[in-house]
Amino acid sequence: MSRRYAQLQTTIWADPDFAALPAGAQLLYLKLLSEPQLSHAGVCGLTERRWARSTADHDRADVEVALSALEAARFVVVDEDTEEVLVRSLVRHGSMLSAPKRIDGVEQAVRLIASDELRLVVLTELRRAAEEAIATGVQDATRDRLSELLETISETIPETVSDTTPTGSLSSPSPSSSPSQSVLQREQESSTSTRRGPGRAEPPDLEPEDLRAESRRIAEAVLARRQHAGLHTPGRGAVTLGGIAHSLLSEGMPAHEIEDALTEARVPTKPAVISIVNAKRQADGVAPFEPFDPEEFS
Repeated sequence: MSRRYAQLQTTIWADPDFAALPAGAQLLYLKLLSEPQLSHAGVCGLTERRWARSTADHDRADVEVALSALEAARFVVVDEDTEEVLVRSLVRHGSMLSAPKRIDGVEQAVRLIASDELRLVVLTELRRAAEEAIATGVQDATRDRLSELLETISETIPETVSDTTPTGSLSSPSPSSSPSQSVLQREQESSTSTRRGPGRAEPPDLEPEDLRAESRRIAEAVLARRQHAGLHTPGRGAVTLGGIAHSLLSEGMPAHEIEDALTEARVPTKPAVISIVNAKRQADGVAPFEPFDPEEFS
């Protein structure tokens, strides 16, 4: 049965990560939250053409760009093989874990997810939600049902799908598992007293001709990798990719990060590359990329 209404937290407009998204990505995220077929686990089908038809001045390419931005910022996770999209934090921020009967609905929805990878992401979010719920206080019946849910979902994920998220204990909250604390620790560890900011790039150590040659090399490598993976490259192929690579190389981004992000992006654009690179850096506890400031080196 499809939903008739959707919940939207008003605090989303104060979220700096959401505010940093382009308007098209914000609009698509609101479409996903209000998607009639969105399950209690936060999963729906990948229907880009239908989403495009719901906005007069958008086409499928616009939706692909928006989805790429959401994916790079980890608001959604996409599985192209099963044609499913996961609104990553929906199951954690909603009210579906507040009572045992509601948890039953989440379990049924998780079982219907075709993608093992998306099911693993949901499991990670459920573990975080369980820790947060216990920290704020829940009834024993709800806590026990949460524990049972986590165990049940874990059993549905094949061993070939990597799971590096610790299960934790549902008997008591663990301060060390707090997401905000781990982010704070990473920021403290990556802080520096140098003149440059932690993520501020160095000027490229390449002559203009070498910069152009490296841009062409990256473009050709990325185009080959995308073609091998069956990924569409809009625009003029290697020319478009080379222009993006040249711009980012000029701003000091390392070549290997550019190449990997251009390959990974659903629609390769400069903002998408920066979003993917910064998402990976954040996961590794590394300061985000910032273009170098010529005045600092004058």
